[in-house]
Amino acid sequence: MKKMKRLTLISGIALLAVAFAACPNDNGTRIDPADLPSLREAWADYFPLGNIVASFSYTWRHRPADIGNPARWGLLTRHFDILTAEDEMKPDAINVQAASYRWNRAETIVEASQASGMRVHGHTLVWHSQSPQWLAPPGVSRETAIANMQNHIETVMMRFGNNIESWDVLNEAIMTGGPGVGDGFWPWYITDAGLPWGTNWNWRQDGVLRRPPIATNYTNWLSPIGFDFVEIAFLEARRVARENNLDIVLYYNDYNLNIPRKRFAVYHMVRDINERHREALGGENLIEAIGMQAHYWLPGVVGGTNRQPPAAVCVFDVRDSLVRFASLGVYISITEMDIFAGSGRARDQAIMYARLFNLFRSFTEAQRERGERGLRRVSIWGIDDPSSWRAQYAPLLFNSRLEPKQAFWAVLDPDAFLTDYAPQYLGEFDGDDFTDWNWRPE
Repeated sequence: MKKMKRLTLISGIALLAVAFAACPNDNGTRIDPADLPSLREAWADYFPLGNIVASFSYTWRHRPADIGNPARWGLLTRHFDILTAEDEMKPDAINVQAASYRWNRAETIVEASQASGMRVHGHTLVWHSQSPQWLAPPGVSRETAIANMQNHIETVMMRFGNNIESWDVLNEAIMTGGPGVGDGFWPWYITDAGLPWGTNWNWRQDGVLRRPPIATNYTNWLSPIGFDFVEIAFLEARRVARENNLDIVLYYNDYNLNIPRKRFAVYHMVRDINERHREALGGENLIEAIGMQAHYWLPGVVGGTNRQPPAAVCVFDVRDSLVRFASLGVYISITEMDIFAGSGRARDQAIMYARLFNLFRSFTEAQRERGERGLRRVSIWGIDDPSSWRAQYAPLLFNSRLEPKQAFWAVLDPDAFLTDYAPQYLGEFDGDDFTDWNWRPE
Protein backbone atom coordinates (compact mmCIF):
# COMPACT_ATOMS: atom_id res chain seq x y z
CA MET A 1 0.00 0.00 0.00
CA LYS A 2 1.18 3.49 -0.66
CA LYS A 3 2.43 5.47 2.27
CA MET A 4 1.13 8.80 3.46
CA LYS A 5 2.28 11.73 1.36
CA ARG A 6 5.02 13.81 2.91
CA LEU A 7 4.89 17.53 3.43
CA THR A 8 6.37 19.41 0.52
CA LEU A 9 8.70 21.78 2.34
CA ILE A 10 10.36 19.33 4.72
CA SER A 11 10.10 15.60 5.21
CA GLY A 12 7.81 14.35 7.92
CA ILE A 13 10.60 12.70 9.86
CA ALA A 14 12.83 15.75 9.79
CA LEU A 15 9.93 17.97 10.78
CA LEU A 16 9.14 15.75 13.72
CA ALA A 17 12.76 15.74 14.80
CA VAL A 18 12.69 19.54 14.96
CA ALA A 19 9.38 19.51 16.78
CA PHE A 20 10.41 17.03 19.42
CA ALA A 21 13.65 18.88 20.02
CA ALA A 22 11.55 21.92 20.86
CA CYS A 23 8.81 20.11 22.76
CA PRO A 24 9.96 16.59 23.68
CA ASN A 25 7.71 15.91 26.66
CA ASP A 26 4.84 18.39 26.41
CA ASN A 27 6.89 20.64 28.65
CA GLY A 28 5.40 23.92 27.51
CA THR A 29 8.15 25.01 25.14
CA ARG A 30 6.47 27.55 22.91
CA ILE A 31 5.67 26.61 19.32
CA ASP A 32 3.83 29.26 17.36
CA PRO A 33 0.56 27.70 16.14
CA ALA A 34 0.98 29.50 12.84
CA ASP A 35 4.16 27.49 12.23
CA LEU A 36 2.49 24.13 12.70
CA PRO A 37 1.93 21.94 9.65
CA SER A 38 -1.76 21.40 8.93
CA LEU A 39 -3.34 18.13 10.04
CA ARG A 40 -6.13 18.35 7.49
CA GLU A 41 -3.64 18.85 4.66
CA ALA A 42 -1.61 15.88 5.87
CA TRP A 43 -4.69 13.63 5.66
CA ALA A 44 -6.40 15.22 2.66
CA ASP A 45 -5.74 12.20 0.42
CA TYR A 46 -7.54 9.86 2.82
CA PHE A 47 -10.43 11.50 4.65
CA PRO A 48 -11.55 14.88 6.01
CA LEU A 49 -10.60 15.70 9.59
CA GLY A 50 -13.23 17.16 11.87
CA ASN A 51 -13.58 18.66 15.33
CA ILE A 52 -16.19 20.19 17.60
CA VAL A 53 -17.01 23.84 18.06
CA ALA A 54 -18.71 25.99 20.68
CA SER A 55 -20.32 29.35 19.97
CA PHE A 56 -20.51 30.32 23.66
CA SER A 57 -18.57 29.72 26.88
CA TYR A 58 -19.49 26.88 29.23
CA THR A 59 -18.52 28.54 32.49
CA TRP A 60 -19.47 25.49 34.54
CA ARG A 61 -16.61 23.46 33.04
CA HIS A 62 -14.14 26.09 31.85
CA ARG A 63 -15.02 25.60 28.19
CA PRO A 64 -14.28 28.80 26.27
CA ALA A 65 -16.11 29.75 23.11
CA ASP A 66 -14.29 28.93 19.88
CA ILE A 67 -16.09 31.45 17.71
CA GLY A 68 -14.82 34.93 18.45
CA ASN A 69 -11.60 33.56 19.94
CA PRO A 70 -8.85 34.09 17.33
CA ALA A 71 -6.43 31.54 18.81
CA ARG A 72 -8.99 28.73 19.04
CA TRP A 73 -10.67 29.53 15.74
CA GLY A 74 -7.29 29.70 14.08
CA LEU A 75 -6.48 26.16 15.18
CA LEU A 76 -9.85 24.87 13.97
CA THR A 77 -9.60 26.46 10.55
CA ARG A 78 -5.98 25.42 10.06
CA HIS A 79 -6.28 21.80 11.05
CA PHE A 80 -9.85 20.68 10.35
CA ASP A 81 -12.32 20.49 7.46
CA ILE A 82 -15.68 19.89 9.12
CA LEU A 83 -17.15 20.99 12.44
CA THR A 84 -19.74 19.49 14.77
CA ALA A 85 -21.55 21.61 17.34
CA GLU A 86 -20.59 20.22 20.73
CA ASP A 87 -23.98 21.09 22.25
CA GLU A 88 -25.78 23.77 20.26
CA MET A 89 -27.74 21.42 17.97
CA LYS A 90 -28.81 18.90 20.60
CA PRO A 91 -32.55 18.82 21.28
CA ASP A 92 -32.47 20.68 24.59
CA ALA A 93 -30.34 23.46 23.09
CA ILE A 94 -32.73 24.10 20.20
CA ASN A 95 -36.16 22.83 21.24
CA VAL A 96 -36.56 24.77 24.46
CA GLN A 97 -40.28 24.07 24.86
CA ALA A 98 -43.23 23.19 22.66
CA ALA A 99 -43.36 25.48 19.62
CA SER A 100 -40.48 27.57 20.98
CA TYR A 101 -37.11 27.12 19.28
CA ARG A 102 -33.79 28.81 19.96
CA TRP A 103 -31.68 29.00 16.82
CA ASN A 104 -29.11 31.75 17.33
CA ARG A 105 -26.25 29.71 18.79
CA ALA A 106 -26.50 26.93 16.22
CA GLU A 107 -26.84 29.39 13.35
CA THR A 108 -23.76 31.27 14.56
CA ILE A 109 -21.79 28.05 14.10
CA VAL A 110 -23.13 27.47 10.60
CA GLU A 111 -22.45 31.04 9.51
CA ALA A 112 -18.93 31.17 10.94
CA SER A 113 -18.04 27.77 9.47
CA GLN A 114 -19.25 28.68 6.01
CA ALA A 115 -17.42 31.99 6.12
CA SER A 116 -14.20 30.06 6.78
CA GLY A 117 -14.85 27.45 4.10
CA MET A 118 -15.64 24.68 6.58
CA ARG A 119 -18.51 22.19 6.46
CA VAL A 120 -20.90 21.31 9.28
CA HIS A 121 -22.16 17.97 10.59
CA GLY A 122 -25.40 18.06 12.63
CA HIS A 123 -25.46 16.45 16.08
CA THR A 124 -28.11 15.24 16.97
CA LEU A 125 -31.81 15.03 16.01
CA VAL A 126 -33.00 12.24 18.33
CA TRP A 127 -31.37 11.28 21.62
CA HIS A 128 -32.52 10.22 25.06
CA SER A 129 -30.09 12.57 26.84
CA GLN A 130 -30.00 16.36 26.63
CA SER A 131 -33.56 16.19 25.33
CA PRO A 132 -36.48 17.95 27.02
CA GLN A 133 -38.84 15.54 28.73
CA TRP A 134 -41.90 17.24 27.29
CA LEU A 135 -41.18 15.58 23.94
CA ALA A 136 -42.25 12.22 25.40
CA PRO A 137 -43.36 12.70 29.02
CA PRO A 138 -44.57 9.86 31.26
CA GLY A 139 -47.99 8.67 30.15
CA VAL A 140 -47.81 10.21 26.67
CA SER A 141 -49.56 8.31 23.90
CA ARG A 142 -47.64 6.59 21.14
CA GLU A 143 -49.25 8.89 18.56
CA THR A 144 -48.28 12.08 20.41
CA ALA A 145 -44.70 10.93 20.98
CA ILE A 146 -44.30 10.05 17.30
CA ALA A 147 -45.78 13.40 16.24
CA ASN A 148 -43.43 15.28 18.57
CA MET A 149 -40.42 13.39 17.25
CA GLN A 150 -41.36 13.90 13.61
CA ASN A 151 -42.08 17.59 14.13
CA HIS A 152 -38.72 18.13 15.81
CA ILE A 153 -36.84 16.33 13.02
CA GLU A 154 -38.62 18.21 10.24
CA THR A 155 -38.37 21.61 11.91
CA VAL A 156 -34.64 21.34 12.60
CA MET A 157 -33.71 19.83 9.24
CA MET A 158 -35.70 22.43 7.33
CA ARG A 159 -34.19 25.29 9.33
CA PHE A 160 -30.64 24.36 8.30
CA GLY A 161 -31.35 22.69 4.94
CA ASN A 162 -28.27 21.95 2.89
CA ASN A 163 -26.11 24.06 5.20
CA ILE A 164 -25.66 20.80 7.11
CA GLU A 165 -24.00 18.02 5.10
CA SER A 166 -24.96 15.14 7.40
CA TRP A 167 -27.00 14.50 10.53
CA ASP A 168 -26.80 12.15 13.45
CA VAL A 169 -30.44 11.18 13.19
CA LEU A 170 -30.25 8.95 16.26
CA ASN A 171 -27.61 8.96 18.97
CA GLU A 172 -26.70 6.25 21.49
CA ALA A 173 -29.79 4.04 21.43
CA ILE A 174 -28.03 0.76 22.31
CA MET A 175 -27.13 -0.21 25.88
CA THR A 176 -23.57 0.65 26.93
CA GLY A 177 -22.14 -2.85 26.78
CA GLY A 178 -24.54 -4.37 24.29
CA PRO A 179 -27.05 -7.18 24.86
CA GLY A 180 -26.49 -9.22 27.99
CA VAL A 181 -24.33 -6.55 29.64
CA GLY A 182 -26.67 -3.63 30.24
CA ASP A 183 -26.04 0.04 30.81
CA GLY A 184 -23.56 -0.10 33.64
CA PHE A 185 -19.85 0.60 33.35
CA TRP A 186 -18.63 -2.88 34.28
CA PRO A 187 -18.02 -5.38 32.85
CA TRP A 188 -17.95 -3.84 29.41
CA TYR A 189 -15.73 -6.26 27.62
CA ILE A 190 -17.40 -9.60 26.95
CA THR A 191 -16.25 -11.69 24.02
CA ASP A 192 -18.37 -12.08 20.92
CA ALA A 193 -17.55 -15.79 20.77
CA GLY A 194 -20.70 -17.70 19.88
CA LEU A 195 -22.72 -14.65 18.89
CA PRO A 196 -24.91 -15.50 15.86
CA TRP A 197 -23.41 -13.06 13.35
CA GLY A 198 -24.76 -14.89 10.31
CA THR A 199 -28.37 -15.03 11.47
CA ASN A 200 -31.23 -12.56 11.52
CA TRP A 201 -30.75 -12.00 15.23
CA ASN A 202 -33.65 -10.09 16.77
CA TRP A 203 -32.44 -6.76 18.12
CA ARG A 204 -36.02 -5.78 19.05
CA GLN A 205 -35.92 -7.20 22.55
CA ASP A 206 -35.49 -5.96 26.07
CA GLY A 207 -31.91 -5.41 27.12
CA VAL A 208 -30.80 -4.08 23.72
CA LEU A 209 -32.18 -0.53 23.52
CA ARG A 210 -31.79 1.95 26.36
CA ARG A 211 -34.58 2.76 28.78
CA PRO A 212 -33.44 6.15 30.07
CA PRO A 213 -34.36 7.57 33.48
CA ILE A 214 -37.44 9.68 33.97
CA ALA A 215 -35.86 13.09 34.38
CA THR A 216 -36.29 16.65 33.13
CA ASN A 217 -33.45 16.48 30.65
CA TYR A 218 -34.19 12.99 29.27
CA THR A 219 -36.62 11.77 26.65
CA ASN A 220 -37.73 8.14 26.78
CA TRP A 221 -38.73 7.38 23.19
CA LEU A 222 -38.76 3.65 23.70
CA SER A 223 -41.53 3.38 26.28
CA PRO A 224 -44.35 5.19 24.44
CA ILE A 225 -43.38 4.27 20.88
CA GLY A 226 -41.71 0.89 21.09
CA PHE A 227 -38.70 -0.55 19.27
CA ASP A 228 -39.76 0.96 15.96
CA PHE A 229 -38.92 4.47 17.16
CA VAL A 230 -35.54 3.87 15.51
CA GLU A 231 -37.08 3.33 12.08
CA ILE A 232 -39.61 6.11 12.54
CA ALA A 233 -36.82 8.60 13.18
CA PHE A 234 -34.88 7.59 10.07
CA LEU A 235 -37.99 7.38 7.89
CA GLU A 236 -38.94 10.91 8.86
CA ALA A 237 -35.45 12.26 8.23
CA ARG A 238 -35.35 10.52 4.84
CA ARG A 239 -38.79 11.89 3.93
CA VAL A 240 -37.78 15.44 4.79
CA ALA A 241 -34.54 15.13 2.82
CA ARG A 242 -36.18 13.62 -0.28
CA GLU A 243 -39.17 15.96 -0.42
CA ASN A 244 -36.99 19.03 -0.04
CA ASN A 245 -33.99 18.00 -2.17
CA LEU A 246 -31.61 17.96 0.76
CA ASP A 247 -28.30 16.26 0.00
CA ILE A 248 -27.72 14.96 3.52
CA VAL A 249 -26.19 11.70 4.81
CA LEU A 250 -28.15 10.14 7.68
CA TYR A 251 -26.13 8.60 10.56
CA TYR A 252 -26.68 6.28 13.47
CA ASN A 253 -24.06 7.38 16.05
CA ASP A 254 -22.95 5.50 19.15
CA TYR A 255 -20.02 4.81 21.48
CA ASN A 256 -18.30 1.55 22.52
CA LEU A 257 -18.74 0.19 19.01
CA ASN A 258 -15.33 -1.43 19.35
CA ILE A 259 -16.78 -3.69 22.06
CA PRO A 260 -17.85 -6.98 20.45
CA ARG A 261 -21.35 -7.34 21.90
CA LYS A 262 -22.29 -3.75 21.19
CA ARG A 263 -21.08 -3.80 17.60
CA PHE A 264 -23.03 -7.06 17.23
CA ALA A 265 -26.26 -5.30 18.28
CA VAL A 266 -25.67 -2.26 16.05
CA TYR A 267 -24.69 -4.46 13.10
CA HIS A 268 -27.96 -6.41 13.30
CA MET A 269 -30.11 -3.35 13.91
CA VAL A 270 -28.73 -1.52 10.88
CA ARG A 271 -28.78 -4.62 8.69
CA ASP A 272 -32.37 -5.47 9.61
CA ILE A 273 -33.74 -1.97 9.05
CA ASN A 274 -31.87 -1.41 5.80
CA GLU A 275 -32.85 -4.78 4.33
CA ARG A 276 -36.53 -4.18 5.03
CA HIS A 277 -36.59 -0.70 3.50
CA ARG A 278 -34.06 -0.98 0.68
CA GLU A 279 -36.50 -1.99 -2.04
CA ALA A 280 -38.91 0.84 -1.21
CA LEU A 281 -35.96 3.27 -1.32
CA GLY A 282 -34.83 2.18 -4.76
CA GLY A 283 -31.88 0.16 -3.51
CA GLU A 284 -30.62 2.80 -1.09
CA ASN A 285 -30.01 2.41 2.64
CA LEU A 286 -32.34 4.03 5.13
CA ILE A 287 -29.52 4.25 7.68
CA GLU A 288 -26.78 5.51 5.40
CA ALA A 289 -23.90 5.77 7.83
CA ILE A 290 -22.60 4.54 11.17
CA GLY A 291 -20.73 6.97 13.38
CA MET A 292 -18.22 5.22 15.63
CA GLN A 293 -17.60 7.44 18.61
CA ALA A 294 -14.03 6.85 19.67
CA HIS A 295 -13.88 7.73 23.35
CA TYR A 296 -11.05 5.31 24.03
CA TRP A 297 -9.16 4.45 27.22
CA LEU A 298 -5.52 3.54 27.66
CA PRO A 299 -4.79 0.44 29.77
CA GLY A 300 -4.71 1.17 33.47
CA VAL A 301 -6.69 4.41 33.38
CA VAL A 302 -9.37 4.30 36.07
CA GLY A 303 -12.80 5.73 35.28
CA GLY A 304 -16.53 5.19 35.28
CA THR A 305 -19.10 5.81 37.97
CA ASN A 306 -17.87 2.94 40.13
CA ARG A 307 -14.19 3.74 39.53
CA GLN A 308 -13.51 0.42 37.89
CA PRO A 309 -10.91 0.40 35.12
CA PRO A 310 -12.92 0.34 31.88
CA ALA A 311 -12.00 -1.78 28.92
CA ALA A 312 -8.84 -0.41 27.33
CA VAL A 313 -9.03 0.13 23.60
CA CYS A 314 -7.68 -2.66 21.42
CA VAL A 315 -6.70 -1.50 17.93
CA PHE A 316 -7.77 -4.80 16.43
CA ASP A 317 -11.25 -4.55 17.94
CA VAL A 318 -11.62 -1.17 16.24
CA ARG A 319 -10.40 -2.81 13.05
CA ASP A 320 -12.95 -5.63 13.33
CA SER A 321 -15.78 -3.13 13.81
CA LEU A 322 -14.75 -1.25 10.67
CA VAL A 323 -14.85 -4.50 8.70
CA ARG A 324 -18.21 -5.59 10.12
CA PHE A 325 -19.88 -2.27 9.41
CA ALA A 326 -18.31 -1.91 5.97
CA SER A 327 -19.93 -5.22 5.00
CA LEU A 328 -23.31 -3.50 5.39
CA GLY A 329 -22.54 -1.10 2.53
CA VAL A 330 -22.89 1.99 4.72
CA TYR A 331 -20.59 4.95 5.20
CA ILE A 332 -18.44 4.84 8.34
CA SER A 333 -17.03 7.79 10.25
CA ILE A 334 -14.97 8.12 13.41
CA THR A 335 -17.04 10.80 15.08
CA GLU A 336 -15.89 11.75 18.60
CA MET A 337 -12.29 10.71 18.97
CA ASP A 338 -10.32 11.27 22.15
CA ILE A 339 -8.03 8.97 24.13
CA PHE A 340 -8.27 9.09 27.92
CA ALA A 341 -4.79 8.98 29.38
CA GLY A 342 -4.31 11.17 32.44
CA SER A 343 -0.99 12.50 33.72
CA GLY A 344 2.29 10.87 32.81
CA ARG A 345 0.87 8.96 29.83
CA ALA A 346 1.48 11.44 27.01
CA ARG A 347 3.74 9.14 25.02
CA ASP A 348 1.49 6.09 25.46
CA GLN A 349 -1.43 8.21 24.31
CA ALA A 350 0.47 9.44 21.26
CA ILE A 351 1.43 5.90 20.30
CA MET A 352 -2.24 4.86 20.43
CA TYR A 353 -3.24 7.85 18.28
CA ALA A 354 -0.55 6.86 15.77
CA ARG A 355 -1.67 3.23 15.65
CA LEU A 356 -5.31 4.16 15.19
CA PHE A 357 -4.62 6.66 12.43
CA ASN A 358 -2.50 4.07 10.66
CA LEU A 359 -5.48 1.74 10.93
CA PHE A 360 -7.81 4.38 9.48
CA ARG A 361 -5.44 5.00 6.59
CA SER A 362 -4.91 1.30 5.83
CA PHE A 363 -8.63 0.58 5.96
CA THR A 364 -9.42 3.48 3.63
CA GLU A 365 -6.73 2.40 1.16
CA ALA A 366 -7.99 -1.20 1.11
CA GLN A 367 -11.59 -0.12 0.63
CA ARG A 368 -10.71 2.21 -2.22
CA GLU A 369 -8.67 -0.45 -3.97
CA ARG A 370 -11.86 -2.52 -4.10
CA GLY A 371 -13.92 0.44 -5.29
CA GLU A 372 -15.72 0.63 -1.95
CA ARG A 373 -16.16 3.34 0.63
CA GLY A 374 -13.37 4.24 3.00
CA LEU A 375 -13.85 6.42 6.04
CA ARG A 376 -16.11 9.39 5.37
CA ARG A 377 -14.40 11.46 8.07
CA VAL A 378 -12.42 11.30 11.32
CA SER A 379 -13.47 13.84 13.95
CA ILE A 380 -11.58 14.69 17.13
CA TRP A 381 -13.78 15.65 20.10
CA GLY A 382 -12.13 18.88 21.17
CA ILE A 383 -9.04 21.04 20.75
CA ASP A 384 -7.27 21.24 24.10
CA ASP A 385 -7.27 19.15 27.26
CA PRO A 386 -8.72 21.71 29.72
CA SER A 387 -11.83 22.30 27.59
CA SER A 388 -12.50 18.58 27.04
CA TRP A 389 -15.63 16.99 28.50
CA ARG A 390 -13.15 14.61 30.18
CA ALA A 391 -10.44 17.12 31.03
CA GLN A 392 -9.10 15.02 33.91
CA TYR A 393 -7.86 12.44 31.39
CA ALA A 394 -5.96 14.91 29.15
CA PRO A 395 -7.40 13.23 26.02
CA LEU A 396 -6.67 15.64 23.17
CA LEU A 397 -3.94 16.95 20.85
CA PHE A 398 -3.18 20.36 22.40
CA ASN A 399 -2.34 21.46 25.93
CA SER A 400 -3.70 24.33 28.02
CA ARG A 401 -1.60 26.86 26.07
CA LEU A 402 -2.90 25.51 22.76
CA GLU A 403 0.52 24.03 22.05
CA PRO A 404 0.86 20.66 20.35
CA LYS A 405 1.27 17.59 22.51
CA GLN A 406 3.08 14.47 21.37
CA ALA A 407 -0.32 13.24 20.22
CA PHE A 408 -0.43 16.03 17.62
CA TRP A 409 2.82 14.89 16.02
CA ALA A 410 1.69 11.27 16.16
CA VAL A 411 -1.46 12.14 14.21
CA LEU A 412 0.45 14.33 11.76
CA ASP A 413 2.80 11.50 10.77
CA PRO A 414 2.13 8.18 12.52
CA ASP A 415 4.97 6.31 10.81
CA ALA A 416 7.56 8.89 11.78
CA PHE A 417 6.37 8.89 15.37
CA LEU A 418 6.30 5.11 15.64
CA THR A 419 9.74 4.87 14.04
CA ASP A 420 11.17 6.85 16.92
CA TYR A 421 9.06 5.63 19.83
CA ALA A 422 7.32 2.33 19.07
CA PRO A 423 8.80 0.69 15.96
CA GLN A 424 7.17 -2.63 16.85
CA TYR A 425 3.87 -1.19 15.59
CA LEU A 426 5.14 -0.07 12.20
CA GLY A 427 3.31 -1.79 9.37
CA GLU A 428 1.04 -3.73 11.69
CA PHE A 429 -1.69 -3.79 9.03
CA ASP A 430 0.57 -4.82 6.17
CA GLY A 431 -1.06 -7.76 4.42
CA ASP A 432 -4.53 -7.00 5.79
CA ASP A 433 -7.15 -6.66 3.06
CA PHE A 434 -9.84 -5.87 5.65
CA THR A 435 -12.19 -8.66 4.63
CA ASP A 436 -11.67 -11.23 7.43
CA TRP A 437 -13.63 -10.55 10.59
CA ASN A 438 -10.90 -11.44 13.07
CA TRP A 439 -7.65 -10.87 11.20
CA ARG A 440 -4.48 -10.58 13.28
CA PRO A 441 -0.90 -10.18 12.04
CA GLU A 442 1.20 -13.32 12.16
